[in-house]
Amino acid sequence: MSMPFDSQAGDGNETVILYRGEIARYGRQPHNLEVLEGATVEVNGDSPICGDHMSLYLDLSRGEVRRASFMTSACCAVCKASASMMTDALTGKSIDDVHLLKQAFHQMIENGEAPVLDRKRLGQLTVFERLRDVPSRVECALLPWTTLEAALNSLTLSASLNATVVPVASK
Repeated sequence: MSMPFDSQAGDGNETVILYRGEIARYGRQPHNLEVLEGATVEVNGDSPICGDHMSLYLDLSRGEVRRASFMTSACCAVCKASASMMTDALTGKSIDDVHLLKQAFHQMIENGEAPVLDRKRLGQLTVFERLRDVPSRVECALLPWTTLEAALNSLTLSASLNATVVPVASK
């Protein structure tokens, strides 16, 4: 018999908390699990704590994520679910909206629940609020997001370098 999720239960039953509903579905059948041909950004992420490893691929055009995908041979179901749901959420978003989504996800994980104003932005990603009851799995859910942060940082660095390059005028 399946028991409904009760955030107040505090029983620490990891199986009940994590491996049902959206997390289980996306962990078993992740979306966007592929090497993205034509990706403009590729970043690798590793978690020394749990051993998860993934690559994130973004296809960017005119400041927008046209497509996002990930590939892994060593991620748990929580990490795969997080990466799958994240890549779904990124598609079609501007870089500014991606930054806001990333910040909202990190705040939700840090505080154990999504602020009211961020719930719409996060959508079904709010399922990861459950991690407040299984803190040992936080790193698993955060790996895709820290990998995304590295990708965004590389974009910022590239933009900064491009902005400082001044062509020498020929005489």
